[in-house]
Amino acid sequence: MMPPKVAAILKGTAPAGSHLKGSPQAGDSLEAAGREYTVEQVLGRGAEGDLYVVADQRHRYVLKCYRRGFHANSPVLAALSPLKGKGYIADILDFGEDFELMEYFPQGNAAQAAIKGNTEAILVIASRVAKGLDMMHGAGVIHKDVKPANILIRDTDCWDCVLCDFGIADLLTDDGSVVTRQVRTPLYAAPEVYEDVVVNGGLSYCRLTPKADFYSLGMTILALWKGEDALLQKEHEPAIGGVSVCTTIPADMPSPLATICRGLLIRDPQKRWGQQEVLGTIEG
Repeated sequence: MMPPKVAAILKGTAPAGSHLKGSPQAGDSLEAAGREYTVEQVLGRGAEGDLYVVADQRHRYVLKCYRRGFHANSPVLAALSPLKGKGYIADILDFGEDFELMEYFPQGNAAQAAIKGNTEAILVIASRVAKGLDMMHGAGVIHKDVKPANILIRDTDCWDCVLCDFGIADLLTDDGSVVTRQVRTPLYAAPEVYEDVVVNGGLSYCRLTPKADFYSLGMTILALWKGEDALLQKEHEPAIGGVSVCTTIPADMPSPLATICRGLLIRDPQKRWGQQEVLGTIEG
């Protein structure tokens, strides 16, 4: 049964273009799907919506409230609901047309973690993300935005982590692909995002398979090893021999990380590695 369509409410004066009836601050009360929460922290305010740490009498959560004109990706969230509690995908505890309630991760995300050059931590994250992607794909969903900021850390002692942010995710069709808007984070996007692009009504579309997510995992591993800033500095440098300098495997990257990156960054999606090869390399 779908949650109520509009369920995030605050008593007060709404900001222009917001579903919310008010502009919540720390200490305010918010109601979502008939439950009341106290705002503990404003995590961010964006064009699409606002993000809060909220709490009830038992737990803390993250609540995303969408602005008018933007909505939760309900078909994708519904498809992912059977994965709740499996441990590899951030649990969406409730959602409606204008809100998402998610488990809270006080350790932050992998982009914020100090793991540059930490082989053991990066291997654990790579393994868990590969498993999470395989589960998502099995549920008929392609993520389309795998990157360090979308990997939440549950425990920095063992680097337990989950994938999050399904805002631009898509449902796969019966043939295991999807024709989708060319929306991406450029540094992490697979080459096929830029190939066979069709423009329709001023919007650009491309065809993707789940292997696009695994390419993004390869770029994520590189970013975690080298530091995202180092990759961003080279993002717009000319390709050498048709190969982006961003995808160059550093000479100091140890095996099996280097081996995994080479397999994930293969240009041809049909030859590109997936979960089986990643886990086989790590566990073998």
